[in-house]
Amino acid sequence: MKYHVGSLVVAITVIVLLSNCASNRINLLKNNTVRIDKMSSRSTHVRNVYAYQDGDTLQISGKFIPRYAYIKFLKGHADIAILDREGKLIKKTSVATFTKYRRKRRNSGLKEIKFSARIKTIPSAGSVIRVTFHEDQPKFVKTFSCGENLALQNHESK
Repeated sequence: MKYHVGSLVVAITVIVLLSNCASNRINLLKNNTVRIDKMSSRSTHVRNVYAYQDGDTLQISGKFIPRYAYIKFLKGHADIAILDREGKLIKKTSVATFTKYRRKRRNSGLKEIKFSARIKTIPSAGSVIRVTFHEDQPKFVKTFSCGENLALQNHESK
C-alpha cells in the first residue's frame, strides 16, 4: 500500500512539473517590456493587472476594487488601450467583466470586478497598456467596441 501511495505522489508531482514547463507564457511586466497605466475611475481602483505574451497573443487580466464601501453594485466593462513608446495607438478594445460579491450578511455587497482579455497583438518594448473601468449597461459578449474608450481619455492621437 505504501508503495502505491508513494508512486502516486511521484506521478502527480511529475505531471504538475511538466504542465508548468509546457506553458510558454512570457511575463511582459517582469522583463520590463511593457508598462501598465492603471487609470482609476470615480467609482473603482485598478488592481493586480498582469500582461503575458502567449505565442502571438497578448493576455491581459486584472481586477477593479470599489472605491467606497457603500458601493454595492456596478455595471460596466474594462476599456484597454495599447500605446507604443511614442504614444501612438496600437490597439484598443473593451472586454466584459465578471463581478464577485461578498456573501457575509454584515459585509455584503461588491467585492471585486475581474476582467481578462486576449488580444492578437504583441506590443513592442516600451509600450504602455492603459486600463480603466467604464460604467455602463451590461453587454453580453466578451469583446466589443463601446465607442468611447475611456483608456484613451487625455490622450492626444499622434
